[in-house]
Amino acid sequence: MIFTFLKGLLMGAADIVPGVSGGTIAFITGIYDRLIGGLGKISTAGRLALQGKLQDAWKLVDVRFFAPLALGIGIAFLIGSAFIPHLMETHPSEVFGFFTGLILASAWVVYSHIKEHTWRGLLAGVAGAALGFGVAVSPVIPTAPSLPWIGLLGFVAISAMLLPGISGSYILLILGQYEYMLEQIHERNVLVVGTFAVGAVLGLLIFSKLLAYVLKHWHSVTFSALLGIMVGALYGPGKIVAEDASWLALTLAVAGAGIVILIERRARRA
Repeated sequence: MIFTFLKGLLMGAADIVPGVSGGTIAFITGIYDRLIGGLGKISTAGRLALQGKLQDAWKLVDVRFFAPLALGIGIAFLIGSAFIPHLMETHPSEVFGFFTGLILASAWVVYSHIKEHTWRGLLAGVAGAALGFGVAVSPVIPTAPSLPWIGLLGFVAISAMLLPGISGSYILLILGQYEYMLEQIHERNVLVVGTFAVGAVLGLLIFSKLLAYVLKHWHSVTFSALLGIMVGALYGPGKIVAEDASWLALTLAVAGAGIVILIERRARRA
């Protein structure tokens, strides 16, 4: 269980940094199949529980795996939320330079997962790029969004965590809610964090099944769309870096890209 906890720490640390996917970490550490399969069983267990079959439902839940994994992810989020917002405020170009390197290399990771290059994939990529760019240039959502919107953020962000190459924190970043959510976690805002968590749980239960189906039937098209979204949304952090392209920011961008490339190579060997 201690090793599962450590893997959770790595996944949480990866997902709290925009551009690195917790799904990629799951690949590297050899738990991706167990993660997706276990989430599907949890969804089935939920239906059994609603039918009053609590004993049957409990047998389906892989508690020895998910309990330490969730604990590790949660602790990583608490630690990261304590210092990342301060760095983004005091050193924005350097932080976003690092993020840009992570995202660029992660886009390459997504591209490497595209098995077939078809016109459908091309259209999906163009549509994804338009969507990503549109989100990046759209007005930032107010700092204190409504609770329903926070729940939707949790649903979307945690769904992205399951995908290799794109992280939930990156989704929050392009929606203008990354710093806000980290601050709420650091301040222990139970209402906001709890609402986000409810959305995240629903996202895990629903999206895990959808992901398995979509990747089975439209693998290349799905990854083409993801690639387009990442490239289009790069306008946001890229613009911040371009306004103050210091040598440190550029060096951190290269370092971020290098980290992702090393992770990807490790994943391929695994």
